Amino acid sequence: MQDIGENPGTSAAWRVLGARAGLLVVAFDLLKGAVPYLLAEALRLPGAWLVLPSLAPVVGHNWPLGRPRRGGHGLAAGGGVLFSAGWPVMVYGALVGAVPAVLWFRRRWGVALAAVGAPLGVALMVWAGYPADAIAVVVAVLVVLAARLLLDRRATDGPQPN
Repeated sequence: MQDIGENPGTSAAWRVLGARAGLLVVAFDLLKGAVPYLLAEALRLPGAWLVLPSLAPVVGHNWPLGRPRRGGHGLAAGGGVLFSAGWPVMVYGALVGAVPAVLWFRRRWGVALAAVGAPLGVALMVWAGYPADAIAVVVAVLVVLAARLLLDRRATDGPQPN
């Protein structure tokens, strides 16, 4: 996909190769995000030792080595981490976030889904008494995703010619 100017991610696969390829890529990216968290949790790694491997697929998707500024947005990989760390309440948040995403933000559905669903999911995690380490993982992933979106906005807004 890089040959045609597209980033290798879910939305590009969907746009260029169709729905079947897009669904396969999103499934792979969700797993790519979930597996490091689930392994770290199974090993009962505490605090930062749970957060760091959980962030790795999201950071790697956003800023891949050898291809600076050429990664995707990491929403699907981030979703895999969020869903595994906050199961099932992050799914509830995503379902609620899907409503404005579908109704108003058709082009940027992933951003709308994250902007509405993620804070709701975090609030539900706190309310339901999830472990602080799991909440820290979710918040760290959301910070990385937000940083990527802000950096993209700054890059596209940039200095304006006079």
